[in-house]
Amino acid sequence: MPYVATSIVIDAPAALIYELAKDQERFPQFMPDVESVIACRTSRRSRADALEDIDRDAPIEWLEEDRFDDAALRIDYKLLEGDLDTSRGRGRSRRIRAARS
Repeated sequence: MPYVATSIVIDAPAALIYELAKDQERFPQFMPDVESVIACRTSRRSRADALEDIDRDAPIEWLEEDRFDDAALRIDYKLLEGDLDTSRGRGRSRRIRAARS
């Protein structure tokens, strides 16, 4: 099974980035390929139905379950159904300490 790992550094408080990642219905506002996200959420979980149009001729739609760990600033997600064969993973916000010289 293919595996992809990636990370980025965002100059903002980790808790702010985590809360933004939990607010999936706002993704279309800052992710140009995401057309829509409809989420049914509780404090610890959500089910999100998403439509992404990376290639204008082949939109991708899927339903995923997300589990929120507020203490660890972590979101675990897995595909429930949709156009993808499989998708699962973890997103985590954490504070990065800059090296001092």
